[in-house]
Amino acid sequence: MKKIIILCIISLQVSAGDLIYKNSFEDAGLVSGTASGIIATGLSAYLYHGIARNLQLRGAEVALNIDADGTFIFATEIPVGNGWTVIINTLPDNPQKQSCTITNYTGTMTNAGVDTLRIVCDTTQWNWDEMNWEEGGWN
Repeated sequence: MKKIIILCIISLQVSAGDLIYKNSFEDAGLVSGTASGIIATGLSAYLYHGIARNLQLRGAEVALNIDADGTFIFATEIPVGNGWTVIINTLPDNPQKQSCTITNYTGTMTNAGVDTLRIVCDTTQWNWDEMNWEEGGWN
């Protein structure tokens, strides 16, 4: 008698959205969002999680460079219930300067992770006379 063994290999692609909350038993989530309007390189964002005291962010800091439109994700897991904040560290500036606005940039980690962060850039050049805190540079 002959026996036949069939081996099946299934390959699945994983996207950033799949990583926001890996499974229902995890007690941590990821911060992700979308960027649009980027035509230059040099945009970087920092994710802070931990405690904010006296206008100073304390805790872990994770940097992420974003050089194209689309979805981005910070790979650091944040425990459910912990606070997090994302700031723009540097603005796009090569081949030209751009201004960027960030929305939904702070919150408390939930069971489902966070995917509402938005960064929108345009071709407005920034000046050094007025600070808009939701943007990464002086306008």
